[in-house]
Amino acid sequence: MMLLRALRVDLKVGLHGILPVLLGLSMVSVSCLIVAYTRVDAVGSVDVAELTFADNIALIFAGSLPFEYRPGVMFVPPLGWTLLSMLVLYASLSYPYRDLMGFGQQVLVRENSRVTWLLSKCIWVALTCLLGCTIIVLVAAIWTLVQGQGLTTVLHSDALYLAAMLMGPFKADMLDGAGFMLCIVVVLCSLSLLQLFLSIFLRPSISFLSMILLLIASAYAQTWYLPGNYLMFVRWGGFVEGGVDMWVGMMLCLGVALVFGVVGFGYFCKMDLVDREMAA
Repeated sequence: MMLLRALRVDLKVGLHGILPVLLGLSMVSVSCLIVAYTRVDAVGSVDVAELTFADNIALIFAGSLPFEYRPGVMFVPPLGWTLLSMLVLYASLSYPYRDLMGFGQQVLVRENSRVTWLLSKCIWVALTCLLGCTIIVLVAAIWTLVQGQGLTTVLHSDALYLAAMLMGPFKADMLDGAGFMLCIVVVLCSLSLLQLFLSIFLRPSISFLSMILLLIASAYAQTWYLPGNYLMFVRWGGFVEGGVDMWVGMMLCLGVALVFGVVGFGYFCKMDLVDREMAA
């Protein structure tokens, strides 16, 4: 019952001020789709009418090919993908720490309910991340209906042409994209939870900067241990030779979140809260 009360308060108070972030998510999602569809004329062989809802999700999370060093060429992370991921993470950044330094600290000291407080914040962070993903899904669904496309989870290799002008041959012409979309949710929720623990133990600004650096590193190099790779359609091993395995990505991110969760809960129960100062 105490957990439900704490979660109810978090949902009521913690979502204040999140509307601009959700609006930003929708705008960036639409921008990613517009940029992708402007490549239709350049590619020439893609029938837009054959694309699906899952293809539009994939185009929003297109990402970029791994950076290949060439003299005089500077690495630039994919703007739309980076901003989209940052906004999802930013949505749940400040409230837990702000509550810990304010009213939440008084409740913790008075009722000695640290486990309940932190568990409530973990659930709130996950739900906030899911809310951000829902906004992206709604944008993709509306775009799909406007384009007269199918609301299915089938992914087509043709979408890779629009995602990054990536030419074949590909491993398949079409695949079920449910696993790819599930992986996006799992990775973003895991990164949001990791950010939660880092923000409590360090600072929100440090934790957010760490997430940004992790995303940029993922955009730079394709490797199994950088989680941002699993958020990129153009690096999915289902279509691309040498791509990353989404199921490995989900297990990796869930494992990291679990380890940080266990260690974080143990450390939080012993942490001195009274002498901590409110700072971003």
